[in-house]
Formats: sequence, C-alpha cells, structure tokens
Amino acid sequence: MFGTYKAQPDLGHEGMEIGIDLFLEPKELQLHKMLWQPFSQEKKAYGFNDPTSGGR
Repeated sequence: MFGTYKAQPDLGHEGMEIGIDLFLEPKELQLHKMLWQPFSQEKKAYGFNDPTSGGR
C-alpha cells in the first residue's frame, strides 16, 4: 500500500534498520523535538513518494 514492504531485508533480519533516517539520531528523540516533527518544514522522500525508488 505504501511501497515499503520487502520480503527480505537487504542486510538480513539481524542487520535491518527500523525507522525513518531523519529521526534515528538520539538528539531527535527528545520530547520537544518529537512534538515539533509534524510541523517541521524538512521534507524527505521515502518509498511511497520517491520517484527514484520505483515505488519500492
């Protein structure tokens, strides 16, 4: 539905990363930063909206 499913992770199940790259840094996990995330102007492309991913 959102173009994010993969049958097998590239790095295997033990090495796969879960989450959004933009929010993996510990400094982004502070309460005030998490509350601000929906209003942030920073945009990133992901599988469902990235024209270069081929809809993966």
